[in-house]
Amino acid sequence: MAINRIYRGSPVASPKEPCPTSGLPALADPFLRPNRAFTASVLLACLVSLIESRWEIVGLDTSTQLLALGASKLIIIALASASILGPSWVRVWFVFVSGAGLLAVAPTLPSELAVSAPIFWMSVFECFTKLAVVTTYVNWQVLNLKGPGHGIS
Repeated sequence: MAINRIYRGSPVASPKEPCPTSGLPALADPFLRPNRAFTASVLLACLVSLIESRWEIVGLDTSTQLLALGASKLIIIALASASILGPSWVRVWFVFVSGAGLLAVAPTLPSELAVSAPIFWMSVFECFTKLAVVTTYVNWQVLNLKGPGHGIS
């Protein structure tokens, strides 16, 4: 069963039309390219994740914890770059990680305010960037599914 999708701002090309450089079939599906808002929110979320590493390192006791922190930052950066440059299914994983991080950090905000105001504001900014990743992705998917027969008008 084929899904009839109307994409905004993208030329509709036949999937059987060959690409001029490689001769392979050209893919006209804009789900393969993220929009600018999603790309900007992903880059901002990665930047915030790297900036907050400074405060996360302070509370570490062992080299194993430092290694775990470094590995988590590398995973975030790898997922972010793959979600921007790679296949479209990787975006779902980055959005899931961002949403899970948002749900993990948001409940701790009141206790962080009691401990340190700068850490609180950094966590608030982190929550906003992760929320931006999730909302831009959902908005992009909803806008790309608009059209006849989808119930979204």
